[in-house]
Amino acid sequence: MDSYLQVVTHPFLWIAAGFVVLFYLVQMLVSWDSSKDDQSRHLRTSPSEMLIRWLKGNYVPTILLTTALLAILALGFYLFDIARAVHNMVGLLLDQTRDIRAGEADLSDSSDTLRDLAHGSALLLGVLAAAATIFFSVIRVWINDRNIRATEDGLVTDRINKAVEGLGKFTEFKTTQKLAGGSFQTVEETKPDLVVRIGSIQALERIAEDSERDRERIVVLLTEYIRENAR
Repeated sequence: MDSYLQVVTHPFLWIAAGFVVLFYLVQMLVSWDSSKDDQSRHLRTSPSEMLIRWLKGNYVPTILLTTALLAILALGFYLFDIARAVHNMVGLLLDQTRDIRAGEADLSDSSDTLRDLAHGSALLLGVLAAAATIFFSVIRVWINDRNIRATEDGLVTDRINKAVEGLGKFTEFKTTQKLAGGSFQTVEETKPDLVVRIGSIQALERIAEDSERDRERIVVLLTEYIRENAR
């Protein structure tokens, strides 16, 4: 029982559990969208929404720093001693089993010891397995983040290109003009499509709200567009 209590009260076990909880908490905050409709974008941002927005853009460095801190704490709390403790517990478990088979130990007296040793070994093996996979999990998170950012950049670029095409949209229409000799002539004319252009401006505004990195470029683009069309 003392070995079992020593295992479940070991700081590293709870540090690993806390890291897992923190990891899923950050993932939940990142995936949660606090803006339920378009009107909420124009409301005052609360501190919690600012924190969620910051985590969405910096959750990978947060996880990397947390992992580094966890590694330092793991070394501080004798990770190698835990591995040796697992080895010793497995050895004691084998010795107890051998004594029972040889008839040198009573099964009723050794049942609690065997159960405690088995529980302690399983817990420590689980902690060691979790610690071994943390590094690869962090690498997978970093790779997934790069892929997601690359996909988002491509989508934003496509949205900007489509909106820019809409800024130069013209509508073609035909008019009938009467000539001097009394005959009529059909003339094709073009004029700016205001509906499409206004929609493109609103689309660029939406992109600027969603992507802070492209906001300055969109402002410069709209400024040049207004300057050219104001002449």
